[in-house]
Amino acid sequence: MLPHAAVVAVFDGMPMLMFRAANERDNQILEAHVHAALVRDEWTAEGQVMRRFHDLKLVREYSPVFALTMTIMHQLDEGSPLYGAIAQTLTASNADAIITLTGIDDTFAQTVYARHSYIAGEIHWNRRFADIIGSTADGRRAINFNRFHNTEPVDPAPRPLQPRRGSDQASDGGETSWVRITASDTASTSSRRTLYPHSTATWRSTA
Repeated sequence: MLPHAAVVAVFDGMPMLMFRAANERDNQILEAHVHAALVRDEWTAEGQVMRRFHDLKLVREYSPVFALTMTIMHQLDEGSPLYGAIAQTLTASNADAIITLTGIDDTFAQTVYARHSYIAGEIHWNRRFADIIGSTADGRRAINFNRFHNTEPVDPAPRPLQPRRGSDQASDGGETSWVRITASDTASTSSRRTLYPHSTATWRSTA
């Protein structure tokens, strides 16, 4: 499962293009690999317009176990094809960001994959993905998939959204060892809804 939008925001002091992925299966995905690319119109030295692909280097592109969620990040540093880009330049060049995820279903040993592309208008600048992880009344972590596609403005902005030189890579946030919460679990429906009062979401939580 991939969200309807990507986001660009400062994370850990570095501007990042970020995607989010979730595993909706009841089992785990092994050997998960992620690839990201940018495709856009570019002018050649001869004045011709060509559609060109650029690989986007990811902070982390592999996870041995994909159990629930992960955030996929690309640094907008001087080595990035998006260095210095803004929303208007992406629109003018008809840019698309393409993300693919492949892995192995740990029950059937079959390859599974997901793919999504984001046009310029689906890349939200100075926004972050909405929080989807909280705690139940008995202290277990839980996730709300109803908020999976939501983004929120970055407030307050820690710094102007400009690339900087020389920064350590940020790490992504994967979650593992999760199980599904059902109505028979210890935590009541009302206590789970205290996290997101208007939600009737599907939840998973640590045992």
